[in-house]
Amino acid sequence: MRIPTTLLAALFCALAAAQVHAQGSTRGASRTKAAPPPADDTVAEDEAPAEEEEEAPKAKPKKRKASDGKGMVEEYLRDRLTVAQKNHHDQKAFGAKVSERWDKFFAELYDDRKRFETSIARQRLNLFETMTSVGPGYRDQAVSDFERMQGTMLKSFEGSQKQKMDEFFGRLLEDYKGYFVEQDRKRAELVTSSVEAWKDQREITSAADKAETKKRKDKEKDALGLPAGG
Repeated sequence: MRIPTTLLAALFCALAAAQVHAQGSTRGASRTKAAPPPADDTVAEDEAPAEEEEEAPKAKPKKRKASDGKGMVEEYLRDRLTVAQKNHHDQKAFGAKVSERWDKFFAELYDDRKRFETSIARQRLNLFETMTSVGPGYRDQAVSDFERMQGTMLKSFEGSQKQKMDEFFGRLLEDYKGYFVEQDRKRAELVTSSVEAWKDQREITSAADKAETKKRKDKEKDALGLPAGG
């Protein structure tokens, strides 16, 4: 039995359509499997606050400088008086320290002097008391020996006092020289800073004068009906 040509053509078309449908289903399944799982909103929400906690340290606000001549001069005066006050406190502290050293040193010298003078006087009293028991022929020799002994003691003590004072004043002068150099440096810094500050003040004052002059001229031109500027 022969199958009609039309029937065969219909069968082939049906097979082709079924094959195409099967391939499309396979590709769709593959795409479905390859798709990534949905993002976990809970994790994202948990991580977000951690990022917000790490904030950059806030920078300290910078001191704004005055923008007009009057404000600049007032600011300049405040700064100068602050520096002057600090220098004055340093000077008082240095003077107090020197005064303390001075008092301590000369108190020690005074104590040494009292002990020495007391010792000299006691020896002389002892000599007077013992002279009554010395024979007339030995008194001159005894007095001569005593005077020689006390002369040696006087020279030794005064030499020691002089050495202590030389050392003390030597150290004190070195400290004064160093302090003088420091004070001279600070004075020079004050002069330099004053000149530099005036340059800034003069510049802003000149700019303000120019702006005021321009404003006045513009008003005059406006009153005459002329174009402003220029």
